[in-house]
Formats: sequence, structure tokens, C-alpha cells
Amino acid sequence: MFIIQTTYRKKGGKLSSKTVKKLGNEKFIMENYGVADAEAWAREELERMRQAAREEKQGVVLEFHSERLINGAERIFNGGDVFIERVAV
Repeated sequence: MFIIQTTYRKKGGKLSSKTVKKLGNEKFIMENYGVADAEAWAREELERMRQAAREEKQGVVLEFHSERLINGAERIFNGGDVFIERVAV
């Protein structure tokens, strides 16, 4: 049986696995996909799926303009709390 799985880390830190796609057994693959080597076909299918995932995860470029307000928001500058104390000498 050929199965494509992925592993991921849960919130608690434990690893878990998830079945992405069940390809079938050797005989099923050879009959339905007309290939002589089921394992080689399964590896090629895995690479095709990886390539599709890479293309899906392409980055996004965002422009940042520090002088522009976001949706008319008011700029607030919080310098924190400043305390002046006189120390008795």
C-alpha cells in the first residue's frame, strides 16, 4: 500500500501525522495508471504534489509606508510612565 503522509507538531509539542493521499497497492497502481514500476510512479506523484505545494506557498510582498495612517487611525505615542524621585542624601 502506498500512502503519502505529512507530519506536523501539535500545540502541546507532540508530533502527529496526517494522511494526505492514499495511492493504493502495487497491483492497483499498475492496472489503473498503466505503469510497470509502481514505486517509481508513487515517488514521481509525491514530487508532483510537493512542486504544487511549493507553487501554492509563494511569498507575498507587502509595501510599508510609515508616513501613512491606517484607515484614518490616530497616531498615539506612549512613552511609558516616567517617575522623578528625589533621593535623600
